[in-house]
Amino acid sequence: MSVQFDKVNTAFRDFYNYHDKNSEFVLPKNEPTLHKKPSNIKKTADITATALWLTVVGFFAYKTGLFNRKSPESIINRAKKLESKYDKLEKMSEFNQDIDLNKLLKGKNAIQRAYIKTIYKLGEHFQNTKTKMGSELYNNLINSMGKLFIMPLVIFANPFGKKETSNSDKISITIREPLSVIATFTLQGAFDKMFNIYMPKILKKNIFESEEIQKEFRENGKISYKNFEKIKYNPDETKRIFVELTDISQAEGGLKGILTKENAKKLLTLNPFDSEGYDSYIRAFEREVDKGTIPKEYLEIVKKKFKVVADSVGHYEMAKIKPKIAMNIVAVVIISRIFLNVIHGKTMKLLNLKEDKK
Repeated sequence: MSVQFDKVNTAFRDFYNYHDKNSEFVLPKNEPTLHKKPSNIKKTADITATALWLTVVGFFAYKTGLFNRKSPESIINRAKKLESKYDKLEKMSEFNQDIDLNKLLKGKNAIQRAYIKTIYKLGEHFQNTKTKMGSELYNNLINSMGKLFIMPLVIFANPFGKKETSNSDKISITIREPLSVIATFTLQGAFDKMFNIYMPKILKKNIFESEEIQKEFRENGKISYKNFEKIKYNPDETKRIFVELTDISQAEGGLKGILTKENAKKLLTLNPFDSEGYDSYIRAFEREVDKGTIPKEYLEIVKKKFKVVADSVGHYEMAKIKPKIAMNIVAVVIISRIFLNVIHGKTMKLLNLKEDKK
């Protein structure tokens, strides 16, 4: 009896061992599989964010003539860039470069000279790019370059990463970074360009100025010198009037006999590498003071008038930047984040990769 029992026991043990080694013969467990369906709120958010992203970027492409170089918008934008380029070249031709690299590099060997000159030229190039793009968009560009080139290296080559992290997870994160640049930087660039197009038009209509100035501008198409010190956001008018003050007597609040028209224009001329801003105009003023352009006895009078110009430039630039910052916080972050999740999920499905939900 015991021998037969042992045989049965051995048979059962062999049966279970066989099933362990050949899992395809194991009976499936009757466990229900739960498939989470995305909620209507998430679907609505995804569709809305995607539609808004495409609308903003598409409108920007249309208004700048990005895909149609024969469009009036594209021609106007190219003309503005050309005008800006030649304006800068004209300033550079009048600009006495104080820095002589060859004198500074005297005594250095050929390799050192080549290295220092390369670094200097790169710095000059980056400064020009920053001036054209604006600090905020330029910083975002640098951040995007880090995401595109540095982060993938960190993800795959980091010796301190978790060993259990799968290649699929690493690929998922790596793919997300360039998609993040597309979703975020493109939208930021679109809003930035749109504000650059429309904000100057809005500000030059003087809608943020006092009612007195608005009325005078509507009636005469310009602001009189009598309201010069009341202007806040229109640097075109403050610059024009500042030069005009050289023909107006001191008794009427002008600068006649104090400053010539040519010297007034010099005060308003920035160096080619200066960005448009309050600090740049103050530095331009200080340079002319050091050159003796302004008589010392009239320095405070001219400074008070010139500060109106510098203030208007500062207010004008801030009025363009503040809406960009607000738009980045309110719209870009929310829209681009949701849009990123949409395109990242679609890309992972397309590549048949498992998306890390953590």
